Amino acid sequence: WFNSPPPTWLRINPLRANPRDVVAALAAADVEATHQAGPMIRLGGTAFVPGLPGFAEGHFSVQDPSAAAAAELLAPTPGQRVLDLCAAPGTKSTHLAELMQNQGQVLAADSQPDRLQLISPAAARLGLSIIEPVLVSESGEGSLEGPFDAVLVDVPCSNTGVLGKRPEARWRLKPNEPTRLGVLQQRLLGQAARALAPGGRLVYSTCSIEPIENDLVVAGFLEQFPQFEQIEW
Repeated sequence: WFNSPPPTWLRINPLRANPRDVVAALAAADVEATHQAGPMIRLGGTAFVPGLPGFAEGHFSVQDPSAAAAAELLAPTPGQRVLDLCAAPGTKSTHLAELMQNQGQVLAADSQPDRLQLISPAAARLGLSIIEPVLVSESGEGSLEGPFDAVLVDVPCSNTGVLGKRPEARWRLKPNEPTRLGVLQQRLLGQAARALAPGGRLVYSTCSIEPIENDLVVAGFLEQFPQFEQIEW
């Protein structure tokens, strides 16, 4: 399955477009597309996305439904203060801002300066003004002045669940990477927990299927922060 061509999905920006009109515009350009659910559209084949009608106008972003689920689960509301702790290149940050109707603040933090620079142009294309990029250390420490109403921690991981989209991970990652990344994820979750307001929401997501990066990290986090309650989804 990982060796088959992955489909291309578009996430519609509700502040500038709707799925019906985007599908119609793509059809007029001889691009097959179907509206699946919510803001998600699936293309019938491959395409040069920046050349599609509506891209320059900020009508959509490229994002899979599985990735979009993280921001939807966090469920930020207009006017809230939200932290995206591992934000670059900003796809989830822009989704959070769209869900908030561009009202409030999204602090988009990341430790990679080059990738962090991609966030502002993406936000500008989509007409989003509430996203503030900020550089932090790999452990998430930096200018994170809380508290935040909600925090998304889409952590660095081994990518074992998305090898179809990131085939280079098969050769790039070393055997001890899941263990190293699990420790890093634990630190990032702790940093997020300390920045969260009482009663706030924290979403932890990975692209990995390794227990050492998922279930075991959650168990360790709940032991360290017993004031948190795990909610099954």
